[in-house]
Amino acid sequence: MISEKDFAVASVDSPEMAFVRLERRFRAAYEANLENSGGNAYDHYTVEYINHTVAAAKALGLDLCRELEMLEVGKPTRDADERPAQYAISSANELYARYRTFRQMVDHYAVQIQIAHVRASPPPNSRVRSLASRIWAAVGAARDKVMSYWLSARLSGR
Repeated sequence: MISEKDFAVASVDSPEMAFVRLERRFRAAYEANLENSGGNAYDHYTVEYINHTVAAAKALGLDLCRELEMLEVGKPTRDADERPAQYAISSANELYARYRTFRQMVDHYAVQIQIAHVRASPPPNSRVRSLASRIWAAVGAARDKVMSYWLSARLSGR
């Protein structure tokens, strides 16, 4: 679905943010695949997107994966007759309904994680302000030393 180098987004930040970034990559690939296929492979690409997203949640150890597993499609079993009812898809409408529910859950989770991530890290402006205030403090201290030296030289020269 996505290239191996695209998985590098999972190596930064928290597992939750890694999931958000991976899911966005999966979704972009899913939408591109649907567009390029002319909609002829909707079932295939939808199942692929859902299963890859659930696999990412599992690999990252997220609590979300328990909820998403209920919507996972085509989970392998020993025999098709033994497949639990939640994994069976009887129609395209049912797949679409499951996809909508899945997408809603993922979207809600992603927004919550993004908000928590932004609130946990200091805003970029505060970091810039902090750096600027340290620079101005250093400039002020240097100015005071220069002025002190200049005044003492001037006063001693009189």
